[in-house]
Amino acid sequence: MASIYDVLRPVQSSMFSRAGYNDHTWDLLFEFKSTGEIRCYKNVSPEVADEAFNAKSLGTWWNQNIRGNTSWEYEILGAVPFQEQPEKAEPVVEGGLTEEELNFIAPPPVPKAAPILEEVQRKMEAAIGAMMATADVPLDSIPAEADGGVTRDSGPDGTQRDSSLVTDSKTEMLGTFPVPQNPIEAIAFLQMRRGEIEALIAQNKDQAIELGAISVIDPSTHLAAADNLKALVEKRDQTTGILEPFRATLYEAYTIAQNLKKAALDPLEQAITVVKRSMLSWEQKMEQERQRKAREAQEEADRIARALQQKQSEQMTLAEMTSALESGDTAKAEQLVAKPIEVPLPYVPPAAVEPAYLPPSGQSTVKNWKIDEDSIDLVVFLNAVKAGEYPVEQAAKLIKADVPALNKLAKALESAFNVPGMRAFNDPVKKVRRGK
Repeated sequence: MASIYDVLRPVQSSMFSRAGYNDHTWDLLFEFKSTGEIRCYKNVSPEVADEAFNAKSLGTWWNQNIRGNTSWEYEILGAVPFQEQPEKAEPVVEGGLTEEELNFIAPPPVPKAAPILEEVQRKMEAAIGAMMATADVPLDSIPAEADGGVTRDSGPDGTQRDSSLVTDSKTEMLGTFPVPQNPIEAIAFLQMRRGEIEALIAQNKDQAIELGAISVIDPSTHLAAADNLKALVEKRDQTTGILEPFRATLYEAYTIAQNLKKAALDPLEQAITVVKRSMLSWEQKMEQERQRKAREAQEEADRIARALQQKQSEQMTLAEMTSALESGDTAKAEQLVAKPIEVPLPYVPPAAVEPAYLPPSGQSTVKNWKIDEDSIDLVVFLNAVKAGEYPVEQAAKLIKADVPALNKLAKALESAFNVPGMRAFNDPVKKVRRGK
C-alpha cells in the first residue's frame, strides 16, 4: 500500500520544503521548512489544489487562503526522513534580490518526470495496439456476465474489469462502459459511445423533468416525492459510477501534463521575476538619482531668481531715492530706505535633467500601487472606525467575513447564535440513504 508521503515533492518555496496532493483521497499536504512539520488538509477539491500549485508563490497562496481560516481541517503527520532544510535568513544582494532567487534561475531537475512519461507512453502504445486489433469488433458484442447492474468484460490487456450498465427508466440496457485504463482508451471509448452518452444525458433530463416536477401538498404526495427523490439519487449515483472513471483517468493525465508544464515553466517564470526585480531595483535607483538632480536644479534656479529679485529691488529703490533727493523729498527717500521697493520673483527655468535611462524597446515600467500585507492591523483599523476617523460604510466593504467559520459557529450554537449584524437560520438538508 502506497504511503501518503509518496505524493510529497520538493517545491521552490521559502516556506515549504515539499508539498503534494492525493487525487484519490483529496488530501493536500505541506511540509514546513522551519519545523519539518507536515500538515495534511482534508477534502480539498482538485480545482483548489491546481490553484495552489499554479500560484506564482505557494507560500503567498497559503497565507491568503489557509492561514487563519478555521474552515480548513488538517492533521499533523509529523516529519519523515528527508534532507534537513532549516529556515535561515536570506541575505540581500545587490539589486534587492536574495541568493535564493538568484540560485533558482538554474533549479535542480524535477524528480520522476521521465519515469512518468515512459509509463504513460507505454500504456498509450499498449492501448492503441489493443484497440487496433479489435477495431472491427463492436463493443456491445463483448461477452459480459451481468451481476446486479455490473458486468465483467475483458480489457485490452486481457484482464477482467468492472463495467457499469446504463439503464433507462424502463430498465432497458443502453450499453456497457468498461473502466478505462489510460487516457487514450478513455477518449476512444467516449468517442465511440458518444451516442449512448447523449442518450443517457437526454434520459436523465427527461427523468429529472418527470420526477422533479412534483408539488408536495399532502401525505400522499409527500410519500410520492420520497420515492421520486430515491429514484433520482439512484440515477445520479449510477451516472456518476459510469462517467467518473473516465473523468478520473483523464484528470490524471491532465495532472501529469500540468505538472510537467509547471516544471518546465517554473524556472523561466522565476528567472523572469528575478530579472524584472533586478531591472526595477536599478531603475528605482536611477529615478531617485534623477529626482535628486532635478531638486538641485530647481533649488539653484530658485536661488538665481531670488538674487535677481534682490538686485532689481535694490536698483529700483536706488533710482527712486535719487529722484526723491533731487526733488528735495527727503521724507520719501527715508521711507525707501526703511522699506525698499518690492518686485515680483522672476521665473528662472531649472536646468534640464536628462532621463536616467532609455526604456528598452517593447518594455515599459508602470505604477502598481498595492497594500503592504505585513502592515495590516485590524485592531488599529477598527479602533479608527470606532473613533470616527474612517467611515463605517467604507470599512464594511473592506472587511470580508469568514463565512465558513461563522457557519461552524452557527452549527454549534444553533438558536443561541448571537453576533451583532448577523443572523443564523436553520436550512434543513434532506439525506437519502442508499439501498433503503
